[in-house]
Order: sequence, then structure tokens, then C-alpha cells
Amino acid sequence: MTAIPAPLQPVETDAVIVGAGPVGLFHVSFSAYEPYAHALGWEVNNAISRVYAVEGSCFVLAPCAVISEAMIDELCDTQDKHQLVRAGGGHAVIYGPDGSPLCDKLAQDEEGLLYADIDLGAIGVAKNAMDPVGHYSRPDVHRLLLNTRKGNRVERFSLPLDSETPHEEASNA
Repeated sequence: MTAIPAPLQPVETDAVIVGAGPVGLFHVSFSAYEPYAHALGWEVNNAISRVYAVEGSCFVLAPCAVISEAMIDELCDTQDKHQLVRAGGGHAVIYGPDGSPLCDKLAQDEEGLLYADIDLGAIGVAKNAMDPVGHYSRPDVHRLLLNTRKGNRVERFSLPLDSETPHEEASNA
């Protein structure tokens, strides 16, 4: 099992991922962002977790914190702060290596434990079905070229429109 920090980096040997980054796999309460930042909401974050499961061909446990009204009252000492945070969060879920949900997603205001039976054999099936890095097993469409010659780190070039220098432009006018 691996805890993944952001940015997400699939590792070939990962089998089960437990989310642990600020956006993507580990979700602080989604309600803290609604309706101000949709990109940080539960739909986008769960989609990122699902994509990670598919790209990494691994199981992803995507947890999320829940904020209660009592927590809001404790943390927010002004009316302005109360307006920025809503109760809820939730939406925790477990995804399989093919991106399918393996359990029912928890509700926005629900805390709980998620259970799913996993078959590690599904990882091999997913890896054979998905090639997120680009046809590594297709020599007819993929090759690696390595240039071992020394080269200049900075090279000057000009585009066809840049063929005249400012001095030449002035003298032609």
C-alpha cells in the first residue's frame, strides 16, 4: 500500500493507493470550496482519483474529510468565515484498476468505512487493456532515439519573417 503525495506520480509496482495529497487523491472537505472553486469540488477530485486508478492500473482508496456544523461553529469566529464554509464534504469511494467504483460512494455528510473485495489479478488485466504512456509494446509506432553527440546549449535561429534585421528594414524604407 502506498500513500501518494501531490503531484501524483504513478509507480509501476503500486497495487493499492491510499490518497494523501491536497488535491486529487486525498480530499479535504469538498464543502470548503463550494461554490467558489468548482475545480476543487468532489466531482473533479473523484474524477482525478478514478483517472489515477486507470493510469496506474491500481486500486485507489479516495478518502475525504467531513465538516460538521459543530466544527464550523468551532473554527469560524466571524460571519464572513461562516459564509465561506459549508457543512458536508464526503464522497469517499474506492476505485478498481479499470476505474470502476468497487463500493457505493459515501454521501456528502456521511462518515464511515468503505469495504471492497479486491482481486490483485485485475491489475494485470487492466495493465494489458490500458496503455497510458503510449504504445510501449508497438515497435511499429514507437522508438527511442538517443543523440550522444555534443551540442550547443543555446542556438540562434530566425523564422522566415525574421530574415531581415531592423537595420536592413530601415535602409530599405
